[in-house]
Amino acid sequence: RNIMGVSNCHDLYNKRKRQWEVIRDCIEGEDAIKGKGEVYLPRAKGYDRKRYEAFKLRAEWVNFTRRVLTGLHGLVFRKRPTFTYPKELQFIVDNCDRKGTSLYRFASDTFKDSLPVTHGGLLVDMPKSNALTVLEAEQQKIFPYIKYYSAETIINWKTDIIDGVEQLSLLVLQEEYEAENQADEFAHDKKIQYRVLDISNGVYRQRLFRPMDKQNEYDIQEIPINIQGEAQTTIPFFFLFEQEPGVP
Repeated sequence: RNIMGVSNCHDLYNKRKRQWEVIRDCIEGEDAIKGKGEVYLPRAKGYDRKRYEAFKLRAEWVNFTRRVLTGLHGLVFRKRPTFTYPKELQFIVDNCDRKGTSLYRFASDTFKDSLPVTHGGLLVDMPKSNALTVLEAEQQKIFPYIKYYSAETIINWKTDIIDGVEQLSLLVLQEEYEAENQADEFAHDKKIQYRVLDISNGVYRQRLFRPMDKQNEYDIQEIPINIQGEAQTTIPFFFLFEQEPGVP
């Protein structure tokens, strides 16, 4: 199916992406800075390749950016938070992302990643299941979970007035997945897909767009979202800091 616009990016995303890239490189450190070559270390007039490489080798990067981030993160998480919750939610405190990550560790990691760029988001989702009741879901160990999306993966969004309130009506998330490689079971074949969350006819839905070999053609999988047999009417995505990315 031909869907040309799914990979389009919001104007603000395009505006901030370069700023985020610079900040991420600064935090990564000297290897990232030098790896970008003339992006950060312009070649002086008259320098041939050999002389430029020698100049780049001598250059030093003192990573004050990472030190500031580490300090701010430490200030916020210097004391372990306490949680008050019903015992039914113990599963999400112990394993909030289906990867065995505690809620405390998850909060710490997402804060540290989103703070430098002042943007990111959390999606509350459910695994695919045929369970119709809470009991059936528990028996199948099907529980809701939280997934973090960095600023760079939140590529497009729209809002609309829903029930008299401005709410998120469309969100496009860029994801990386590992494609099956039948020729080499040890290979890591990373590819890009787009997860589209929207409100269609008043109901929340998810669609997964995977690019096909032909240009601008995608394999589209619609993922029904039902909680205890009921359709949802809002997108369960929560922006960190502000909905629209501001100046980092």
